[in-house]
Amino acid sequence: ALYPSKTSFGSSGGSAVAVAASMAAGALGSQTGVSLYAPSTGASLATFRGTDGMASTRGVMPLTWGQDYGGPIARTVTDLAYLLNATTGTDPLDVLTKNADTYKPDNWTDYLDANALNGKKIGYIPASFVSSYADDGTGDALMDKFAEIEAAGGTMVEMTPPPSGGSSPEGSRSEEGWARYIGLHEDFPFADGDQLLASPHVLPYNQRELRDTARMTPAQVDSYLTYRAVYKQIIANWMDDFNVDAVLYPGFISDMYNNGSADSQLSSDRGTGVLTSNVGLPTVIVPVGTNPHGYSISMQLVGRAWNDGKILGMGYALEQKFHGRQLSAFVPPLTYKP
Repeated sequence: ALYPSKTSFGSSGGSAVAVAASMAAGALGSQTGVSLYAPSTGASLATFRGTDGMASTRGVMPLTWGQDYGGPIARTVTDLAYLLNATTGTDPLDVLTKNADTYKPDNWTDYLDANALNGKKIGYIPASFVSSYADDGTGDALMDKFAEIEAAGGTMVEMTPPPSGGSSPEGSRSEEGWARYIGLHEDFPFADGDQLLASPHVLPYNQRELRDTARMTPAQVDSYLTYRAVYKQIIANWMDDFNVDAVLYPGFISDMYNNGSADSQLSSDRGTGVLTSNVGLPTVIVPVGTNPHGYSISMQLVGRAWNDGKILGMGYALEQKFHGRQLSAFVPPLTYKP
Protein backbone atom coordinates (compact mmCIF):
# COMPACT_ATOMS: atom_id res chain seq x y z
CA ALA A 1 0.00 0.00 0.00
CA LEU A 2 2.89 2.39 0.69
CA TYR A 3 5.54 1.09 -1.73
CA PRO A 4 3.98 -0.68 -4.72
CA SER A 5 7.35 -1.95 -5.96
CA LYS A 6 7.91 -3.89 -2.75
CA THR A 7 6.39 -7.02 -1.24
CA SER A 8 3.48 -6.68 1.16
CA PHE A 9 4.91 -9.72 3.01
CA GLY A 10 3.17 -12.90 4.06
CA SER A 11 1.17 -14.40 5.25
CA SER A 12 -1.04 -11.53 6.39
CA GLY A 13 -0.10 -9.07 3.68
CA GLY A 14 -3.67 -8.81 2.47
CA SER A 15 -4.86 -7.82 5.94
CA ALA A 16 -2.16 -5.14 6.28
CA VAL A 17 -2.70 -3.68 2.83
CA ALA A 18 -6.47 -3.54 3.35
CA VAL A 19 -6.01 -1.53 6.56
CA ALA A 20 -3.29 0.73 5.15
CA ALA A 21 -5.44 1.45 2.10
CA SER A 22 -8.50 2.22 4.27
CA MET A 23 -10.39 -0.73 2.86
CA ALA A 24 -10.94 -1.91 6.44
CA ALA A 25 -10.95 -0.29 9.86
CA GLY A 26 -8.88 -3.16 11.21
CA ALA A 27 -8.04 -6.74 10.39
CA LEU A 28 -6.80 -10.01 11.79
CA GLY A 29 -3.73 -11.88 10.65
CA SER A 30 -1.87 -14.99 11.70
CA GLN A 31 1.78 -15.36 12.62
CA THR A 32 3.98 -18.41 12.86
CA GLY A 33 7.26 -16.56 12.39
CA VAL A 34 6.90 -13.04 11.01
CA SER A 35 3.42 -12.87 9.50
CA LEU A 36 1.98 -10.15 11.73
CA TYR A 37 4.91 -7.82 12.19
CA ALA A 38 6.41 -8.07 8.70
CA PRO A 39 3.23 -6.97 6.85
CA SER A 40 2.53 -4.35 9.52
CA THR A 41 6.05 -2.95 9.37
CA GLY A 42 5.89 -2.80 5.58
CA ALA A 43 2.55 -0.98 5.72
CA SER A 44 3.43 1.32 8.67
CA LEU A 45 0.76 -0.14 10.93
CA ALA A 46 0.46 -1.36 14.51
CA THR A 47 0.05 -5.01 15.42
CA PHE A 48 0.10 -7.21 18.51
CA ARG A 49 1.17 -10.82 19.06
CA GLY A 50 0.14 -11.95 22.51
CA THR A 51 1.45 -14.61 24.86
CA ASP A 52 0.85 -18.13 23.60
CA GLY A 53 -2.79 -18.94 24.25
CA MET A 54 -4.05 -15.38 24.78
CA ALA A 55 -6.15 -15.73 21.61
CA SER A 56 -7.66 -18.82 20.07
CA THR A 57 -6.26 -20.24 16.85
CA ARG A 58 -9.35 -22.33 16.16
CA GLY A 59 -10.19 -21.77 12.51
CA VAL A 60 -6.72 -20.51 11.61
CA MET A 61 -5.13 -22.70 8.96
CA PRO A 62 -2.05 -24.11 10.71
CA LEU A 63 1.60 -24.06 9.84
CA THR A 64 3.17 -24.93 13.20
CA TRP A 65 0.78 -25.99 15.94
CA GLY A 66 1.52 -24.35 19.27
CA GLN A 67 3.42 -21.49 17.64
CA ASP A 68 0.76 -20.17 15.25
CA TYR A 69 -1.00 -17.09 16.59
CA GLY A 70 -3.95 -14.98 15.44
CA GLY A 71 -3.65 -11.27 16.16
CA PRO A 72 -4.94 -7.84 15.14
CA ILE A 73 -3.53 -5.31 12.66
CA ALA A 74 -4.70 -1.70 12.88
CA ARG A 75 -3.79 1.93 12.24
CA THR A 76 -3.42 2.71 15.95
CA VAL A 77 -2.71 0.93 19.21
CA THR A 78 -6.12 2.11 20.44
CA ASP A 79 -7.74 0.18 17.61
CA LEU A 80 -5.62 -2.84 18.56
CA ALA A 81 -7.08 -2.64 22.06
CA TYR A 82 -10.65 -2.65 20.74
CA LEU A 83 -9.88 -5.67 18.57
CA LEU A 84 -8.19 -7.47 21.47
CA ASN A 85 -11.29 -6.95 23.59
CA ALA A 86 -13.20 -8.94 20.99
CA THR A 87 -10.66 -11.63 20.15
CA THR A 88 -8.88 -12.75 23.35
CA GLY A 89 -9.89 -15.16 26.07
CA THR A 90 -10.35 -18.86 26.81
CA ASP A 91 -11.81 -21.00 24.02
CA PRO A 92 -13.00 -24.42 25.25
CA LEU A 93 -12.12 -25.87 21.83
CA ASP A 94 -8.51 -24.63 21.95
CA VAL A 95 -6.48 -26.19 24.77
CA LEU A 96 -3.76 -23.56 24.36
CA THR A 97 -6.13 -20.85 25.68
CA LYS A 98 -7.01 -22.53 28.99
CA ASN A 99 -5.28 -19.76 31.01
CA ALA A 100 -6.34 -16.80 28.86
CA ASP A 101 -9.30 -15.70 30.98
CA THR A 102 -7.03 -15.66 34.04
CA TYR A 103 -4.53 -13.29 32.48
CA LYS A 104 -6.33 -11.22 29.86
CA PRO A 105 -7.28 -7.63 30.74
CA ASP A 106 -10.95 -6.98 31.44
CA ASN A 107 -10.63 -4.02 29.09
CA TRP A 108 -7.46 -3.65 27.04
CA THR A 109 -7.99 0.09 26.71
CA ASP A 110 -7.30 0.45 30.46
CA TYR A 111 -3.61 0.00 29.63
CA LEU A 112 -3.43 2.83 27.11
CA ASP A 113 -1.27 5.26 29.06
CA ALA A 114 0.85 7.89 27.31
CA ASN A 115 3.22 7.78 30.31
CA ALA A 116 3.66 4.01 30.27
CA LEU A 117 7.39 4.30 29.45
CA ASN A 118 8.10 6.52 32.43
CA GLY A 119 10.31 4.66 34.90
CA LYS A 120 10.65 1.63 32.62
CA LYS A 121 13.93 -0.02 31.72
CA ILE A 122 14.02 -1.01 28.05
CA GLY A 123 16.63 -3.51 26.93
CA TYR A 124 18.20 -3.70 23.51
CA ILE A 125 20.80 -5.81 21.74
CA PRO A 126 23.12 -3.63 19.61
CA ALA A 127 23.72 -6.38 17.04
CA SER A 128 20.01 -6.57 16.28
CA PHE A 129 20.17 -3.11 14.70
CA VAL A 130 23.00 -3.96 12.29
CA SER A 131 22.28 -5.48 8.88
CA SER A 132 24.63 -8.00 7.29
CA TYR A 133 23.47 -7.18 3.76
CA ALA A 134 22.72 -3.45 3.60
CA ASP A 135 23.81 -0.12 5.01
CA ASP A 136 21.00 2.36 4.45
CA GLY A 137 20.91 3.84 7.95
CA THR A 138 17.77 2.07 9.13
CA GLY A 139 19.30 0.64 12.28
CA ASP A 140 21.02 3.92 13.12
CA ALA A 141 17.77 5.82 12.58
CA LEU A 142 16.06 3.59 15.11
CA MET A 143 18.85 3.83 17.66
CA ASP A 144 18.83 7.61 17.28
CA LYS A 145 15.30 7.51 18.69
CA PHE A 146 16.45 5.98 21.97
CA ALA A 147 17.02 9.51 23.24
CA GLU A 148 13.31 10.24 22.84
CA ILE A 149 12.40 7.10 24.77
CA GLU A 150 14.66 8.34 27.54
CA ALA A 151 13.03 11.76 27.33
CA ALA A 152 9.73 9.96 27.97
CA GLY A 153 11.17 8.58 31.20
CA GLY A 154 12.53 5.27 29.93
CA THR A 155 16.06 3.99 30.51
CA MET A 156 17.81 2.10 27.70
CA VAL A 157 19.80 -0.92 28.87
CA GLU A 158 22.30 -2.70 26.63
CA MET A 159 21.91 -6.48 26.76
CA THR A 160 23.73 -9.55 25.50
CA PRO A 161 21.84 -11.85 23.09
CA PRO A 162 19.18 -14.04 24.70
CA PRO A 163 19.92 -17.62 25.79
CA SER A 164 18.67 -20.54 23.76
CA GLY A 165 15.72 -22.63 24.77
CA GLY A 166 17.46 -25.79 23.61
CA SER A 167 16.34 -28.24 20.96
CA SER A 168 12.64 -28.43 20.20
CA PRO A 169 11.09 -31.81 21.05
CA GLU A 170 10.25 -34.36 18.36
CA GLY A 171 6.94 -34.53 16.56
CA SER A 172 5.38 -32.92 13.48
CA ARG A 173 3.63 -29.75 14.64
CA SER A 174 2.48 -29.16 11.08
CA GLU A 175 0.66 -32.49 10.93
CA GLU A 176 -0.69 -31.98 14.45
CA GLY A 177 -2.06 -28.60 13.44
CA TRP A 178 -3.80 -29.95 10.38
CA ALA A 179 -5.26 -32.89 12.32
CA ARG A 180 -6.82 -30.50 14.82
CA TYR A 181 -8.02 -28.11 12.11
CA ILE A 182 -9.56 -30.86 9.97
CA GLY A 183 -11.24 -32.35 13.04
CA LEU A 184 -13.21 -29.11 13.46
CA HIS A 185 -14.38 -28.93 9.83
CA GLU A 186 -16.89 -31.44 8.50
CA ASP A 187 -16.54 -32.48 4.85
CA PHE A 188 -12.98 -31.15 4.65
CA PRO A 189 -11.70 -32.30 1.22
CA PHE A 190 -8.43 -33.81 2.54
CA ALA A 191 -7.89 -36.57 5.06
CA ASP A 192 -4.79 -34.99 6.57
CA GLY A 193 -2.13 -32.34 6.09
CA ASP A 194 0.01 -34.60 3.91
CA GLN A 195 -2.77 -34.98 1.33
CA LEU A 196 -3.48 -31.27 1.41
CA LEU A 197 0.14 -30.23 0.84
CA ALA A 198 0.49 -32.73 -2.01
CA SER A 199 -2.60 -31.41 -3.78
CA PRO A 200 -2.11 -29.97 -7.29
CA HIS A 201 -4.16 -26.98 -6.10
CA VAL A 202 -1.37 -25.92 -3.73
CA LEU A 203 0.89 -23.17 -5.06
CA PRO A 204 3.96 -24.77 -6.69
CA TYR A 205 6.50 -23.36 -4.22
CA ASN A 206 4.54 -24.87 -1.30
CA GLN A 207 3.56 -28.15 -2.92
CA ARG A 208 5.39 -31.31 -1.90
CA GLU A 209 5.31 -35.03 -2.63
CA LEU A 210 2.75 -37.13 -0.78
CA ARG A 211 4.10 -38.30 2.56
CA ASP A 212 2.81 -40.33 5.49
CA THR A 213 3.54 -38.14 8.50
CA ALA A 214 2.22 -39.12 11.90
CA ARG A 215 0.60 -36.49 14.08
CA MET A 216 2.12 -35.88 17.50
CA THR A 217 1.55 -38.36 20.30
CA PRO A 218 0.05 -37.09 23.58
CA ALA A 219 3.52 -37.42 25.13
CA GLN A 220 5.03 -35.32 22.34
CA VAL A 221 2.33 -32.68 22.78
CA ASP A 222 3.04 -32.49 26.52
CA SER A 223 6.77 -32.36 25.87
CA TYR A 224 6.40 -29.50 23.41
CA LEU A 225 4.14 -27.45 25.68
CA THR A 226 6.62 -27.97 28.53
CA TYR A 227 9.44 -26.85 26.24
CA ARG A 228 7.59 -23.62 25.40
CA ALA A 229 6.83 -22.96 29.08
CA VAL A 230 10.45 -23.54 30.12
CA TYR A 231 11.71 -21.31 27.29
CA LYS A 232 9.46 -18.50 28.52
CA GLN A 233 10.97 -18.84 31.99
CA ILE A 234 14.51 -18.84 30.56
CA ILE A 235 13.79 -15.54 28.83
CA ALA A 236 12.13 -14.11 31.94
CA ASN A 237 15.27 -14.98 33.90
CA TRP A 238 17.43 -13.31 31.22
CA MET A 239 15.31 -10.16 31.46
CA ASP A 240 15.54 -10.33 35.25
CA ASP A 241 19.33 -10.52 35.04
CA PHE A 242 19.34 -7.18 33.20
CA ASN A 243 16.45 -5.80 35.27
CA VAL A 244 14.45 -4.71 32.20
CA ASP A 245 10.71 -4.36 31.71
CA ALA A 246 10.79 -5.07 27.96
CA VAL A 247 13.23 -5.70 25.13
CA LEU A 248 13.19 -3.45 22.09
CA TYR A 249 13.89 -4.79 18.60
CA PRO A 250 13.71 -3.02 15.25
CA GLY A 251 10.90 -3.70 12.81
CA PHE A 252 13.29 -4.07 9.90
CA ILE A 253 16.95 -3.12 9.66
CA SER A 254 16.96 -2.23 5.99
CA ASP A 255 14.46 -0.93 3.47
CA MET A 256 15.64 -3.76 1.23
CA TYR A 257 13.17 -5.78 3.31
CA ASN A 258 15.12 -9.01 3.30
CA ASN A 259 12.84 -11.95 3.99
CA GLY A 260 15.21 -14.86 3.50
CA SER A 261 15.13 -17.85 5.83
CA ALA A 262 18.93 -18.24 5.67
CA ASP A 263 19.65 -14.92 7.34
CA SER A 264 20.83 -15.15 10.94
CA GLN A 265 20.48 -11.52 11.99
CA LEU A 266 18.68 -10.64 15.21
CA SER A 267 16.27 -8.51 13.23
CA SER A 268 12.68 -8.86 12.17
CA ASP A 269 13.54 -11.08 9.22
CA ARG A 270 12.78 -14.76 9.30
CA GLY A 271 14.72 -17.17 11.50
CA THR A 272 16.52 -14.34 13.25
CA GLY A 273 16.15 -15.05 16.95
CA VAL A 274 13.61 -12.34 17.76
CA LEU A 275 11.81 -13.75 20.78
CA THR A 276 8.24 -13.15 19.71
CA SER A 277 7.36 -16.37 17.89
CA ASN A 278 10.08 -18.81 18.89
CA VAL A 279 9.21 -18.32 22.57
CA GLY A 280 5.60 -17.12 22.36
CA LEU A 281 5.86 -13.76 24.12
CA PRO A 282 3.70 -10.61 23.97
CA THR A 283 4.98 -8.13 21.40
CA VAL A 284 3.63 -4.83 20.15
CA ILE A 285 4.88 -3.29 16.89
CA VAL A 286 4.51 0.44 16.30
CA PRO A 287 5.66 2.67 13.40
CA VAL A 288 8.05 5.37 14.65
CA GLY A 289 8.99 7.40 11.56
CA THR A 290 11.26 6.94 8.55
CA ASN A 291 14.83 6.00 7.74
CA PRO A 292 17.18 8.29 5.73
CA HIS A 293 15.56 7.06 2.50
CA GLY A 294 12.08 8.01 3.67
CA TYR A 295 10.85 4.47 4.26
CA SER A 296 8.71 3.64 7.24
CA ILE A 297 10.48 2.16 10.27
CA SER A 298 9.00 0.46 13.29
CA MET A 299 9.94 -0.66 16.78
CA GLN A 300 8.75 -3.76 18.54
CA LEU A 301 8.62 -4.25 22.30
CA VAL A 302 8.78 -7.78 23.69
CA GLY A 303 7.76 -8.61 27.26
CA ARG A 304 7.54 -11.48 29.70
CA ALA A 305 4.77 -14.04 29.31
CA TRP A 306 1.31 -12.77 30.31
CA ASN A 307 2.47 -9.15 30.61
CA ASP A 308 0.39 -8.44 27.52
CA GLY A 309 -1.52 -5.42 28.82
CA LYS A 310 1.63 -3.69 30.05
CA ILE A 311 3.40 -4.28 26.72
CA LEU A 312 0.42 -2.90 24.79
CA GLY A 313 0.51 0.16 27.04
CA MET A 314 4.20 0.74 26.33
CA GLY A 315 3.43 0.48 22.64
CA TYR A 316 0.76 3.14 23.06
CA ALA A 317 3.29 5.40 24.78
CA LEU A 318 5.73 4.86 21.89
CA GLU A 319 2.99 5.73 19.43
CA GLN A 320 2.09 8.94 21.26
CA LYS A 321 5.74 9.92 21.43
CA PHE A 322 6.60 9.38 17.76
CA HIS A 323 3.34 9.63 15.76
CA GLY A 324 5.32 7.73 13.14
CA ARG A 325 2.67 6.22 10.88
CA GLN A 326 3.27 6.90 7.19
CA LEU A 327 0.36 7.25 4.75
CA SER A 328 0.06 5.87 1.26
CA ALA A 329 0.55 8.28 -1.62
CA PHE A 330 -0.95 5.73 -4.02
CA VAL A 331 -4.37 5.18 -2.50
CA PRO A 332 -6.91 8.01 -2.71
CA PRO A 333 -8.44 9.09 0.62
CA LEU A 334 -11.97 8.00 1.34
CA THR A 335 -14.67 10.62 0.93
CA TYR A 336 -16.36 11.49 4.20
CA LYS A 337 -20.12 11.87 4.03
CA PRO A 338 -21.70 13.03 7.33
